[in-house]
Amino acid sequence: MVYVGYGIGELEIWNKSFTPSSWTPCRRKSAQNDIKCLDVLEDWVVCGGGPNLSLWYLNQGSGISLLDMGDVVPSVVRFTEDSIVAAGNSPHLFHWGLSGQLKRKVSSKLERVQDVCLNTKLRNQPILLAAGTPSE
Repeated sequence: MVYVGYGIGELEIWNKSFTPSSWTPCRRKSAQNDIKCLDVLEDWVVCGGGPNLSLWYLNQGSGISLLDMGDVVPSVVRFTEDSIVAAGNSPHLFHWGLSGQLKRKVSSKLERVQDVCLNTKLRNQPILLAAGTPSE
């Protein structure tokens, strides 16, 4: 399958099309509708950018949960084994359960987080890496 996020706020999945910015809870008045990040796990998609971060179930074609990051515009999101990790134009990493409930909001020494990676090779101690712009 091919997943594409567009600057017009639309998410295209092979021959299906979803518009996260048309889902009312997902809209932002203060940001454009760009899809800046997305990740896929089986029949689930999480995406965001100008519209708020949202969790979608592909078989229904509708938003299931809004992952509220406040004023933070998400630029990276990743499914992990049992959760969702996201970050954006702030020093925080947000960690949600697959139900959409916020588990943790962790501060970093970065001004903004631009990428995250989870190394699960060490099963007893997985490592979450964050990269971004350092704070001054």
